[in-house]
Amino acid sequence: MSTHDPGNTQGPDSSQDPGSTPGSGDPQSTGDPGATAAPDRDVASASERPSMLRRVGGPLLVVAVVGAAVVIGLASDMELWGTASDDGDAAVADGQASDAAGESASGPARLLGDPDAPVTIIEYSDFACPFCQAHHEDTFGALVDDYVDAGDLRYVWRDFPVQGRGSERAAAAGMAAAEQGGFWELHSALFEHGVDQGIDAEDLGALADEVGLDGDAVEEAVASDAYDKAIAGEVASGQSRGVSGTPAFVIFGGDQPPELLAGAQPLEQFRERIERRRDGG
Repeated sequence: MSTHDPGNTQGPDSSQDPGSTPGSGDPQSTGDPGATAAPDRDVASASERPSMLRRVGGPLLVVAVVGAAVVIGLASDMELWGTASDDGDAAVADGQASDAAGESASGPARLLGDPDAPVTIIEYSDFACPFCQAHHEDTFGALVDDYVDAGDLRYVWRDFPVQGRGSERAAAAGMAAAEQGGFWELHSALFEHGVDQGIDAEDLGALADEVGLDGDAVEEAVASDAYDKAIAGEVASGQSRGVSGTPAFVIFGGDQPPELLAGAQPLEQFRERIERRRDGG
């Protein structure tokens, strides 16, 4: 039975295994002190276009992540990441979001760090999620300063917009910014500005202008369906790896199988895992 965390926004309990999918290996999942769970209903749409989350194959599972390790059905080595593809439909079909280099299967690359870094973290996140914002404010900068800049960590972003249409628009804006080489600038601005479900293409274009990007191009991309398939592919890949809420982090490196760390965990939780994997443990 799922245990409700007071810091976890979620819907009713699901009797289905939180991450049990057919697969060849079973890494561990670590519970969260704060995560926004995917709703157990279709995400409400604020436009005529249906929510991208509905195109992945139905509503996302709602689960409460508990402290005990659970099987989440990920492969047990780097082969789980497959190879990169530009076909968003294929990404939805096979659930592959990234290869061992952290490249996206469906959207433009959004990564920091040395391609040869011994540890990789893939964050599945939502710009409108308060726990994702807390991770950005409390932990992300230290990870960059202490591990990315030192060459020990490659950090990869994946969109997992669970809140609604505003979340999806922000995800599209991030992909459009990445096409201009400015994803991380807009990433910081979105978290600092805050994203609600009423944010529109014009708002996001203006924010892109503020960080030195082509705001018109971002606005146009957000207003279209240019990145719908890419975002849906990343949601599908997260689901296939046991992600059920945001933020969620898949960590791999060293001799250990990949691990799913859920929620806005304290910095020390990341330090321990990065340093253990970096040192070959």
